[in-house]
Amino acid sequence: MRDYSEKRDFHRMQVNAGIQITDSSGETFTGTCIDLSATGMQLLVDRPMEVGATLSTRMDSADAQVAALETECEVMRCQQQDDGYLLGVNITRLAQ
Repeated sequence: MRDYSEKRDFHRMQVNAGIQITDSSGETFTGTCIDLSATGMQLLVDRPMEVGATLSTRMDSADAQVAALETECEVMRCQQQDDGYLLGVNITRLAQ
């Protein structure tokens, strides 16, 4: 039997890659994408974000032939983690 953390509709892929984040005021800053699933991401950032905030993200690919992943997402949770903040975000739109 799978434990609770494995009872997700989509599996998470460990990423640990740099990501550019733009908030609703247009301010852009960097963070780290810890993991990625088909519907969301976990991001490590240096500032707290409000639950419900809308963010735009861009994560470049290590392979020049693969397009960057660009999303619009909504902050679902924010919790302090050591000297940063872990954000759980829901991907609401993929840029094309």
